[in-house]
Amino acid sequence: EDRGVLAGHRRGVWRCAFSPTERWLATCASDRTVRVWAARTKQCLATLEGHEDSVLSLCFLSGDQLASGGADGILKVWSPKTRTCECTLEAHGDDRVWALAAARDGDKVMVASGGGDGVVRVWRDATAEDAA
Repeated sequence: EDRGVLAGHRRGVWRCAFSPTERWLATCASDRTVRVWAARTKQCLATLEGHEDSVLSLCFLSGDQLASGGADGILKVWSPKTRTCECTLEAHGDDRVWALAAARDGDKVMVASGGGDGVVRVWRDATAEDAA
């Protein structure tokens, strides 16, 4: 059963992910943006811009924080509520960030990024600590 359409990206959509706690769906696309949508109303809540090339991967780190990886080799951590980028990492040099995954490690969040360089890098999210 079709539950609706979310239209707004200007080019092809690469990934979609639901927030584990918020009623959000995040999408990333070749138009260099990440969009966060209200899952129920299909309304775009935020358009996150900052990548210099297609955004190829994304994952939620927590309910209200997500990471994106792009063809620019950059990994970004976003706060959809404030529509801000909290952290930018040169994850894989000039190679694309094709895959992202996140998991809790106690009270910390670990992020794995897979790049076109054939390397998987594991990162610890320290943005919450930095904000304290």
